[in-house]
Amino acid sequence: MGVPINRAPFTALVDDDGSNSLGTPWNKAAIHGVLLDPIDAARAWTIAQVTLTGSMLDWDPGIVGDTVVYVSTGAPLTIYSLKPAAPVALGQVVRVHNISAPGNDVSFYHEHASASVGFALHCRKSPFVTVVGFWSYAEFQYGVFSGTGGWVMVGYGNGIGGPP
Repeated sequence: MGVPINRAPFTALVDDDGSNSLGTPWNKAAIHGVLLDPIDAARAWTIAQVTLTGSMLDWDPGIVGDTVVYVSTGAPLTIYSLKPAAPVALGQVVRVHNISAPGNDVSFYHEHASASVGFALHCRKSPFVTVVGFWSYAEFQYGVFSGTGGWVMVGYGNGIGGPP
């Protein structure tokens, strides 16, 4: 989920005419405040780490903005839907990494009937369940489908994978 960068400081700049006497001087502080800070803020990720087992319907592991969730489970885990307490925006991303021991898979269920309207998972890997093994991940982006919102799987990886 991106936040537009304020372009007013850039628009106020005056180009140099080649004489080095006309134009707006830039220094590190100006570049830091006008460019770097807004870019960092626009791509900041929330990091959450949770330990759980069983089944999660309308699960909120601490999703705020774009979020990476590291899941540790002592037994297989099934996630049916994601329903954060914080407001959800179109384009918002949630990436779930399975950091459990081998054999403790995390499964994502495609369009579960009990999921709250607008918060179901739309998995692309298989018709009903996408399984994420040890140090693998699934990434979902919030969008609108058939008039309702939902989390569409936009990324899937097996093996070691770090945060975005």
